[in-house]
Amino acid sequence: MRKILALVFIFLFSSFLVFATISYDVAIGFDQRAVIEPMMLHALGNRKDVDIKVEEFFEKDGVFRLSFLLEGKEYSLSAPTLDSLGHFLDNALLLEESLFLPGEHITYVNGNIIACGEDLPKGNLYYAVDGEGNKKALLGFDRVNGNGINLLRPLWVSSIFAGYTIEKGPSWALDVTGASTLQNRDFSISASLKQISWLRNFRPSISFTFYRSGNKNHYLGGLGAEVRAPLSGLFNTRFSMIEDAAVYAGVSILLGYGLGFEWGAGYTFGYEQILFGRMYYRIGYIGSTFINPALGISMGVMF
Repeated sequence: MRKILALVFIFLFSSFLVFATISYDVAIGFDQRAVIEPMMLHALGNRKDVDIKVEEFFEKDGVFRLSFLLEGKEYSLSAPTLDSLGHFLDNALLLEESLFLPGEHITYVNGNIIACGEDLPKGNLYYAVDGEGNKKALLGFDRVNGNGINLLRPLWVSSIFAGYTIEKGPSWALDVTGASTLQNRDFSISASLKQISWLRNFRPSISFTFYRSGNKNHYLGGLGAEVRAPLSGLFNTRFSMIEDAAVYAGVSILLGYGLGFEWGAGYTFGYEQILFGRMYYRIGYIGSTFINPALGISMGVMF
């Protein structure tokens, strides 16, 4: 009895959240609907309004069967358990284009394989946006496969489903880095502005660094570039410290003033993780002609 009441409560509550119109054949009872509706909502995600009519749902000889019409197209599924039936339902609706929101959208998701049907500009970053306008993932163009399908690489993911629309993402990144060499108490503070959409994972930058060594101050401007390798390209996992992360390495030419006019070269490398689709932090090493190798911590924002 408690289980039935719980299912009824889920059915009543979820009916206020339905984006699609779900109707039922008169032969399908109220308790059956309470089981079906959460599965339907999960399979639909936050995609656009559609009309679904459930025609049949029953269990016989240890097999659950579900038949329904979606926008006039008939589906018939069977599975040994309710969990597997829900999984089959998710897969059945994964590529159903009648569910897709208008405009450019994601057409397929399987782990870190994300496809879209549109010919997108190759350098830009993109947000995947759900039906309520929430940014759910930050994606970068990866490649066009042998079948002419555009593949995107996840850079940060909250959730990702086929049918999410694609919007242009950030083009610039600004970060501030603090670093210190504990041996001689040298420290530096730097700010760097990067262009992050022209050349995919190759990012030109300009920077300014204040460096204090002993009792001498150094003021340095820099022009540089870095290469960034998303870890999602190496590992197919939803673990955020891999899926939302990258390793990077960069070099720069430095000009400035300290003990008179100064010039030289700098380098940096380390680990980066994106937070909330717009912010990021970095932990890595920096060094240059002027600065001894030091551990640096950065906070940045993309815009």
